Formats: sequence, structure tokens, C-alpha cells
Amino acid sequence: MKKLLPIFIYLFFFYEVKSEFDDLTGKQLLCKNLSETIGYDFISKEEIVNYKFWDLEGLLSIYKGKYETNLKTIILYFPILMNVSMEINRKNLEVSLVGIKGDPTHVCKIFEGDLKAYFQNLNTKAPIVFN
Repeated sequence: MKKLLPIFIYLFFFYEVKSEFDDLTGKQLLCKNLSETIGYDFISKEEIVNYKFWDLEGLLSIYKGKYETNLKTIILYFPILMNVSMEINRKNLEVSLVGIKGDPTHVCKIFEGDLKAYFQNLNTKAPIVFN
């Protein structure tokens, strides 16, 4: 029994720590690459809204998707984009495509404020909304 106690303590601690990372509701990220400004709004424990503003075209697209987390990454799924999956590194907030090695597609920072209003102010045309 003494040998099992540390194992139970470890499992309990691991479960508690992981469960804190599972729900990102209310968190927002603002990201940038050479041609796009991108926002991620975690609207519930599983759902995310992706704002993508093409800087040169002045066009805003809005995608809904799902996410899941682990201790190292946040994995984003957008079915409308032919099931493209992206991965956010929790340590440096770099975003890359799942399964593809190379440079990150964009780098993010935590955003405080109204992300939807931020993108509406950038937009010069009517947004394209994908559900």
C-alpha cells in the first residue's frame, strides 16, 4: 500500500494540473505573419472562432472550429478548411500546421480586449463568415 500511495498522489496531481489547461474559455490570441493578422477567440471549452484578416486585400474571414489541449500544445481543428489542424506551442505561442516540420506559420501574443471589435475595425469590406 505504501508503494501505491505515491502513484495515486501523482495521478491526482497530474489530473488536476491537466484539467486547468483544458478550458481556455475567454482567452484570446492575436497573431501576425507577413500578409495576415489572425485572431483566436476561445469561446467555450471546445469551440474557437478564428478571425483572419488579409492585410493587402482588406478582407476579413471568420471560421469556427474546435480545439483540444495538452500540457505542451493547443490543437486547433477547422473542418471548413478541409480539416486543417494547427498546433499552438504553449511556451512561445508559435503556430504551425500539425505534422509539417518547418518555420511557424505565425506567432501570437495574448490579447486583452474585444477581439471581434478589433477585427471589425480592421475590415474594409463585409466579413465572410464560415460556420
